[in-house]
Amino acid sequence: MTAQAILGLVPTPGQVRARRLTLHHPGSGEDTTDLSTLDPAGERMRQVRGGQIAMVFQDATASLSPVRTLGGQLREAILLHRRMSRRDADQAAAQLLDRVGIPDPRRRLREHHHQLSGGMSQRVAIA
Repeated sequence: MTAQAILGLVPTPGQVRARRLTLHHPGSGEDTTDLSTLDPAGERMRQVRGGQIAMVFQDATASLSPVRTLGGQLREAILLHRRMSRRDADQAAAQLLDRVGIPDPRRRLREHHHQLSGGMSQRVAIA
């Protein structure tokens, strides 16, 4: 629930009572952002979600589509937050899978989450 509050995702009728939710941006030129002032459906909050803050669910399969390849899902997330070509996004996706210990990441990008173990699906969600 705390992570949902920070990300502006508290379901109705819930509400966030904090006066400030401060996100610090070390080394970015922007010192802080008060998340409580952002429109939960707005562009700036979308940039924060996934770009600076993310939530990884215990059940990774709930956040992965069973009909889309892992590469397609990772590419989409990368392109939402970074300006780069599709080819570069595919390369970045493979690098992310490699960083979280997924063997043969290029091949895995063409697979679906049901072809992985639960632990590997969790690592894909972290990537």
